[in-house]
Order: sequence, then structure tokens, then C-alpha cells
Amino acid sequence: MHSIKRNFTRNYKVAHSIQQPLSTWQRGFWDHVIRDEKDFEVHLDYIHWNPFKHGYVKKPEDWQYSTYREWLSDGFYEPDWGSDFEPANIRELNLE
Repeated sequence: MHSIKRNFTRNYKVAHSIQQPLSTWQRGFWDHVIRDEKDFEVHLDYIHWNPFKHGYVKKPEDWQYSTYREWLSDGFYEPDWGSDFEPANIRELNLE
């Protein structure tokens, strides 16, 4: 991931004739290798709950860019999951 970011930034600077230092990538975000099924579930929950957490929607399924509705229809989530509570498995994460 580091190599992809570095090469993209370098190529972007060349394409746009930028000589000075450039911060292309948002600080505080990093890649993560999903280690197992539980880790996958935690991160999926975090992704689906995040728009609600930040007040963009009133319930997770309202976020138009989310895959939450597909996971809900496949039975991964209970109806009304995350609409009025922080899911327990992400409560102690420090992802932001």
C-alpha cells in the first residue's frame, strides 16, 4: 500500500508539473489486513455504522453508497441493526 501511495503521488506530481511537497493522502488512515472472520465482521460493522454515527443518515440502510442493504437481505444483520445503538463489537475500537 505504501508503494502504491508513493508511486501515485510521484506520478501525479510529474503529470501536473508540481515541484513542491504534496500531501495527497489523508493523515490518520491506514490499510489493514483482515485476519479472520471476526475481524471481517468488526470492520464491516464499522463501515456500515459509520454514516449513522456521524449523523449523515437516520439509519444505516439510508446511506446510498452502502452495501448494508445487501448484507441485511442476506441475513447478516437483524432489522434495525445499528439504528439506535453503537454495535458492541466496535464500541472499543479506535479506528478514527
